Amino acid sequence: MNRIPAVVVILAVVAALLSFAASAMAKEKSNEPLTYRGALVSTIEENLTIGMKHYSPGVRLSAIRTARDLKALYPQESFDSFVIPLMTVLKDKNAPSQSRILAALALHDLRTARGDFAISQTALFTDDSRLANACAWLVVERRKEELAGC
Repeated sequence: MNRIPAVVVILAVVAALLSFAASAMAKEKSNEPLTYRGALVSTIEENLTIGMKHYSPGVRLSAIRTARDLKALYPQESFDSFVIPLMTVLKDKNAPSQSRILAALALHDLRTARGDFAISQTALFTDDSRLANACAWLVVERRKEELAGC
């Protein structure tokens, strides 16, 4: 008699279970973003606001980038609590240029009057030419949107 070793049988059963689990998970997966309840969005908003105030430039950059992504995923949310921390980063002359430019982009995405004003004033009065050019471009883009009726 030809006996199959127990290890081979166990491996075959494990492989079958794994393939079954993978196919079940694939059926549940959808392309739509997850919708969060209001309480969870506010918790994320609070944590990102704290991150924007962090002393580490890397943490600040990550929080600002995540805030932009969150606004893109949930355009119906206002995320007003981001405006002041983003304006603080934008006006911080000691902050790296890339974090100031990213803060300007995030303010532009939020579409608030205060944020747009901060961007326009930074375009006029900053000594950083890269930041001034980026902010001037954002001011022109906002004006184009207003003229187009967006």
